[in-house]
Amino acid sequence: MARIYYKKDELLKERVKVEQGDFVYCKAHGGACSFWGIYGSQIGIVSLDGGGNGYIPDEDGIYLGEIYHYWLIDKIIPCNNAQITIDELE
Repeated sequence: MARIYYKKDELLKERVKVEQGDFVYCKAHGGACSFWGIYGSQIGIVSLDGGGNGYIPDEDGIYLGEIYHYWLIDKIIPCNNAQITIDELE
């Protein structure tokens, strides 16, 4: 399980387009599950938890506040403003 730590004031509100390496919270609609993901150019957003459950392909850019498939792009954290912890479960 990946955990993302950030300060609330580091969430983007002004910048609109998701950039390479940004962490994104995708809020579910229509029966899907919400997830935190990471954005890669030409790939899209891939879920950090569960991998295959959440994926949003990059078509012509992904933007804050827009809905893609079953997910609303609800939060963006620039990659240099977050700390990720990945724990090995026993």
